[in-house]
Amino acid sequence: MTRRDEIFEVLCDYADAHLGNSPSIRDLLKEMHKRGYKMSKGTLQVHLVHLQADKRIDRVDGKLIVINSDWIRPEVFSDGQSDIVRLDI
Repeated sequence: MTRRDEIFEVLCDYADAHLGNSPSIRDLLKEMHKRGYKMSKGTLQVHLVHLQADKRIDRVDGKLIVINSDWIRPEVFSDGQSDIVRLDI
């Protein structure tokens, strides 16, 4: 898996864990550091520009959006647990 693929995966995982909300650049950097990828904000921005050029993500109102993926709001069960599902199309 390339570093760019890993960034894309972190972006998707973050959205899954945060009810569809995309991470800020700072949050994305923190998640990448947790996975062992040390990079600057500038390097991350370059990868995001390439992901956007590859039509894998887009930016809407300053937020990162995954293209060709439908996020389905999780159903919250009576015990407080939820079932989060991401469909990649």
